[in-house]
Amino acid sequence: MPAQKPLVSVIILTTGFPEVLAQCLASLSKAKNGSPFEVIVVDNGSFTAKSIAAPHAFVSKVIENPDNKGFAFAVNQGFMAGHGKYFFLLNDDCLVLNHWLDSSVAVMAGHAGIAAVGSRLCADALDHATDTGVCERLDVCGGAMLLSRKALERVGLFDFMNFSPIYAEETDWCLRAGRQGYKIFRNDDSRIIHLKSFTVRRLFSDRERRLLLISHGFRCFLMNLHSLGVLKKFLRLALEEGSYSFIALPEALRKPTQLFRGWLFRLAGRAPVTFKSFGPAHVGRPGS
Repeated sequence: MPAQKPLVSVIILTTGFPEVLAQCLASLSKAKNGSPFEVIVVDNGSFTAKSIAAPHAFVSKVIENPDNKGFAFAVNQGFMAGHGKYFFLLNDDCLVLNHWLDSSVAVMAGHAGIAAVGSRLCADALDHATDTGVCERLDVCGGAMLLSRKALERVGLFDFMNFSPIYAEETDWCLRAGRQGYKIFRNDDSRIIHLKSFTVRRLFSDRERRLLLISHGFRCFLMNLHSLGVLKKFLRLALEEGSYSFIALPEALRKPTQLFRGWLFRLAGRAPVTFKSFGPAHVGRPGS
C-alpha cells in the first residue's frame, strides 16, 4: 500500500481585491495536482474574502483581521491555523499551473535539511524558460514558497516586528534558517504565474515600495550579519567554489562582530517569534 502523501497548508493573504483572489482560487481548483492541500485565506481588513472563498471546498478557514496587519503577521496567523506537514505561501495575485505543488513536495520530502523550496514565477503560461530542476539559493520569493513545519518550529515564524508591512521577511527567515544548518532551494519545475505584484502596486506607491525595499533590505542584512557567514555563503553559491578562507575575519575582529550583532538584536527586540509565543491571541477572528 503506497504511503499517504503529506498534507500541505496553502496560505493566501488578501487585502481587498476580490477579483484577484477569485482568479487565484479558481486556478487552484483547475490545476492538476496530486498532493493533498487545504487553503487558509487571511483577509487583512477587507472583509471580502469569505464570500469569494465559500464555493471552494478546499478552503478550510478564512481569518478576518479588522485592519491590514502586514504580510508577516498575517502569514504567521496562517501558520498557526494550518494542519499540514508543510506550508505553501501563495500570493493572491498568482495563478498556479499543473503540478505546481507535486514536484516541490517531492524535493522537500526527498532531501534532509531543506527548510524551504521556492517556485519559479512566470509572466504567463507560455513562459519559455528552459531551466529545470532544483538549485540551492540564499533565499526564495515568499510569493510562492513551500516551507517545512519542522523548520518553522526550530527557526521560528516570520519577524513581523521588524519587517512590517512588507518586504524582506522571507529573506530574513531564509537567512535565519541557513544559520541553523538548513538549505534553501528553488524548484524550476514548479511554475506559477505572477501578475507582476498587482496587489502591492495598488496598495503602495512606487516611492513607498522603493523605501520599504531599501530600508528592510538593509535591516535584514544587518540583523543577519555574523562573522561574514552570509557573505561567504553568497559567494559560494554565486561562484560555485568550496573554500573562502581568504575572507574569514581575523580573530581580533570576530568578538566585536558578534557583540555588534548582539546589540542589533537587543535594539530591535529580536526575540524569536514561535508557535507558542505568537499564541491564540494573534490567530484572528475566523470568518463564519
